[in-house]
Amino acid sequence: MKRNSNTTKKTNKNNTLEPFEIIAYLAASIVVVFMFLIISTIFIKGIPYIKDAFFTKEVQFSIKLSMKTTSISTLICMLLAIPTSYAFTKLNFPLKKMSQILIELPLCLPYLVLGVSLLIVFSSPAGKFLKSIGIKVVYSQHLPKRSHWRHGRGNGICSYFIYNFILISFYRELLFKQKLR
Repeated sequence: MKRNSNTTKKTNKNNTLEPFEIIAYLAASIVVVFMFLIISTIFIKGIPYIKDAFFTKEVQFSIKLSMKTTSISTLICMLLAIPTSYAFTKLNFPLKKMSQILIELPLCLPYLVLGVSLLIVFSSPAGKFLKSIGIKVVYSQHLPKRSHWRHGRGNGICSYFIYNFILISFYRELLFKQKLR
């Protein structure tokens, strides 16, 4: 192996692959072929039934509910994330570093863990208090027809909880880059 003076990248004289590179190529090939088979099976077997499935009442309700809750969640995230990221970028205040760590901590956790954590929180006395004043956060199948929109509150809170931290980090980086100019 020789080093090129312009770059720090290692190169082979014979352009032969290292054993690890061979294993990496094989692993990547297996994953790509497997994913191709799965996706092609979905298209080949699923296309004839997609129209019937898409226009069912349940799927239409799910799509409308998802669009509504994500739109509301995104709006709330934007309203809170932009000022928060501005404060973290431009202002100095006590416990700033600790606050940044607390905001970025959920980004390190899998969504499943965040969802279970939210269910635990909303099953606590705080969640029971919200339920007692008429805000049902946790999904319930036994709601009357007219209050189906309430199902989305839990989805919206979960979306907010997850995406708000991503937006804060994004806007903070954006503002930090502008501060450097």
